[in-house]
Amino acid sequence: MSYTTSVGMLEEVRNFSDAGCDRFYRTYRPLVILHGRDCGIQGPDLDDLVQMVMMDFFRNTDFVYDEEKGHFRSFLRRIIHVRSMDMLRSRRRERRHAELAPTDELFCDRRDEEEWKDFVRDEALHRLREAVSPEHFQQFWMLTVECRSVREVAHFFDVPQSTVYSSFRRTRKVLEKIVRDIETNTV
Repeated sequence: MSYTTSVGMLEEVRNFSDAGCDRFYRTYRPLVILHGRDCGIQGPDLDDLVQMVMMDFFRNTDFVYDEEKGHFRSFLRRIIHVRSMDMLRSRRRERRHAELAPTDELFCDRRDEEEWKDFVRDEALHRLREAVSPEHFQQFWMLTVECRSVREVAHFFDVPQSTVYSSFRRTRKVLEKIVRDIETNTV
């Protein structure tokens, strides 16, 4: 498959065009899977990798394609490589943590930290529900809390996957602001 970069498609993605985002997803998903396999990602983790790479790219709205700086595919492969290495490191970390038994003092510190994180998360989600549309909140909930794939959420709401990515990005920005407000006002 040829991956010739369409400057027009990148511009559509930058302008949050659903058609452009969907075209970008369909065009570059196979490249993400191919390079992910080269990096050692296998099975269902490949779908997670596609989701992470697409979210990284769609989040980076300041990106401007400049042919003089290099090929777009090289830029995208770099994102794929970084996310693949993050996934592999995370898997190794999970295996190591499973092998370690926490001490009582360490356990208490972790429990306090976990209680604080739980409080912030619950309060932020409560405020987020009031701040965004019910459909955007439900999409965000399904992606983050229920850990559903973008494909499932798009199918459930009968919208293109790119719309789900756009909705997620906007909702996430609102959530980040809410979390900053909570942490600033409660500390």
